[in-house]
Amino acid sequence: MFNQTNPEEARYLTELVLSLIGVIVLFALALYLINKSKKKDDIKPEGKKVTKPKACGCIEPFSLATRNELSAPEKSRLRKSMSDAFTDWQKDHLLAGDDGRSLFVREGVEKSGLRYQLLATSQTQALAMLIITLVADLDPDAHEKIEALFASLLAHPAYGEPDLSSWKYMPDLPRSPRLEADLQAEGWVLIALLTARRQWPDLDRFNYDEILKGRLAALFETFHRPESQELVSHSAFLFSFLTKYDPSQDWASLKSLANSAEPTFSDPNYLKDFAFSCLNLGLDALLFKDDTSIKLLSDEQTVIKEMVGQWLDDSSSLFENVGDLTRLGLLACMVPALMVLRDDELLEKMQDFLINTNADKDDGLGATMKIFALFLLSN
Repeated sequence: MFNQTNPEEARYLTELVLSLIGVIVLFALALYLINKSKKKDDIKPEGKKVTKPKACGCIEPFSLATRNELSAPEKSRLRKSMSDAFTDWQKDHLLAGDDGRSLFVREGVEKSGLRYQLLATSQTQALAMLIITLVADLDPDAHEKIEALFASLLAHPAYGEPDLSSWKYMPDLPRSPRLEADLQAEGWVLIALLTARRQWPDLDRFNYDEILKGRLAALFETFHRPESQELVSHSAFLFSFLTKYDPSQDWASLKSLANSAEPTFSDPNYLKDFAFSCLNLGLDALLFKDDTSIKLLSDEQTVIKEMVGQWLDDSSSLFENVGDLTRLGLLACMVPALMVLRDDELLEKMQDFLINTNADKDDGLGATMKIFALFLLSN
């Protein structure tokens, strides 16, 4: 015979089962509420509206890079190539930081201790911010990505210059070493920020008035140091841009100093310096019609065209690093200068090269400059 359960035990078992059921129900309810809360956080408040961005290519001074000789089908082809490159760039090169609220452009890896860490640079971060601003109508989340890219820069201040950013850093390393600032890159950060604020006047993730005040003052002071004087002569576009769009500092005096200095051009043997010198002078001549920059490019056009021709015909590995830049990065930097010199044959070869060339996963700068070059060519 089976033993009968006494009433006390039966009541105890019943209460135990009911208690377990109650715990399960409460746990399920808690999960439901948490999930519902997360979904609600993902929805932007209706009262928070971001200014609709201008159409691609319609923000000054970059809207001034026009090519009236382009036919409608050719312009359409270039625009589609730029849009496709932008989509691929976001998929292959734009990565989320460990904090979930920042973005960075992958620029390779470097060993730190026993592990390899991803790298980012202030130069590529700045160019990425500018690119997303200029083609904002291609991405409804462009304004959020601008601020996320800038958040990564803010999280990695430069050694001895808290208002500027480390020229290179490891975004996923909690204590990435603080390195000195790259003044050229810092100039591009300011160009990107000031352009973004004209694109979206209501950006508010950070106190941009205070941040810009500090960065502008720090860069202005740094450019006046004796060790920075050689760099002044290679920063004409930055000074032209800031003279027009930032009244807080006397950038016009630095622009005059750059124009009055003995004409110099970076040695072609130092390929990265040469390419960025051409980029700077080309943009100054193209967007601000600066006579000094136009003359300097004209005087050096034989060297420029020969170098571009060699790079276009180079049969070496496409991603071979030459002078800290890939072949793709070098050629993309030369586009503004070629547009000023109006060499249609080289420009056509350049267009085909850019359209048909994909960047390596670690070539964040080359991939970013490719979009910028196609943007200028398609205007």
